[in-house]
Amino acid sequence: MSLSTKLVILTILSNACIVFAYGHGVSFWGSYVFSFPIINGYSDFNFTGSIDEKLASIALVTNFAQLILIFSIVLRRTSKDESIYRIVGAPIMLGCYIATYFSLSNTSRTLYLWTGIPFLIFCIILIYVSVKSFIDETRWRKS
Repeated sequence: MSLSTKLVILTILSNACIVFAYGHGVSFWGSYVFSFPIINGYSDFNFTGSIDEKLASIALVTNFAQLILIFSIVLRRTSKDESIYRIVGAPIMLGCYIATYFSLSNTSRTLYLWTGIPFLIFCIILIYVSVKSFIDETRWRKS
């Protein structure tokens, strides 16, 4: 298993383990991402509505980004194609993390930030490794 494949898996798992306080309880982001939009029937994207609509929209975009990252593992093509999938998917997940951070109340942000540190580290390293791989592959093909 290559380094970038391990980073994709660690990024997705660490994203699922982020803890956030919402409403009257605490939940893992992974359980929220996979269940909340489906259970509550949110089908439209509304990033400017209530906190429920914002988080449901962010969760759906996070699911999309995770699928892109999974495709980078499952669909075996050239390493350049894999890098492109990762260069697209990882920043989307990072953007969703940031959007969720600013959607939460001030008291919930601290817990979310501290439990999200492993995700931030893995995601930034994944972006770096993917961009470096893409650049190296492009240089190699030119020469």
